[in-house]
Amino acid sequence: MSYITFKEVSYRVQGKNLFQNVNLALARGSFTTLVGANGAGKTTFSKMIIGMVKPSEGTVLLDQKNVNDYKMYEIGNKVGYLFQNPNVQIFSPTVREELGFALKYKGIAETVIEAKTEKMIDRFMLRHTLETPAYHLSQGEKQRLALATILMNDPTYLVLDEPTTGLDQKRRQVLSEVLQQIHAEGIGILLISHDYAFIRKMPTDVLSIQNGGIAYETGF
Repeated sequence: MSYITFKEVSYRVQGKNLFQNVNLALARGSFTTLVGANGAGKTTFSKMIIGMVKPSEGTVLLDQKNVNDYKMYEIGNKVGYLFQNPNVQIFSPTVREELGFALKYKGIAETVIEAKTEKMIDRFMLRHTLETPAYHLSQGEKQRLALATILMNDPTYLVLDEPTTGLDQKRRQVLSEVLQQIHAEGIGILLISHDYAFIRKMPTDVLSIQNGGIAYETGF
């Protein structure tokens, strides 16, 4: 069953159609990568999924419901969005505080938060960062922290905007392994990337956005 659905979606900016009459269905546990030239509208497309950008025409459904009918926190419970720049989504001074912040806000028991925090610290290799202020972390560490924080919320689906930006080869390999593990656990992923070498390591279908349309690539 489709978890994310675009129905006749068009989006215009400054009189130009980025997309026109797009129909697309992404299944709950799917792994899909969106490629396309700079300025083609990949990030705009992805932000429609979480309601940050509204279509000029058409409808975007999330779990069979119009995304516009959700409150933002409800969308966050379903879809975790990793921005290209992790600095925009790290707010707390320490790694532990960042990981636990959203769950504390929801009133989750401290013992549950601590257990999940420990799991994420180990899974994302963050233990050596615990004494370092979050704003002093490297790009790769900030990205892993942002992704770990998203997963603390147990989303059903992830949207990742250019997650390999600024990462060296070793960190790209680590990210590749983590994403494959996440997908194996049944979490759906939409990856936005122009890093073709990275994409080819992933068990992913590939969509291409060009000339106002979005279509599946074959033989990628």
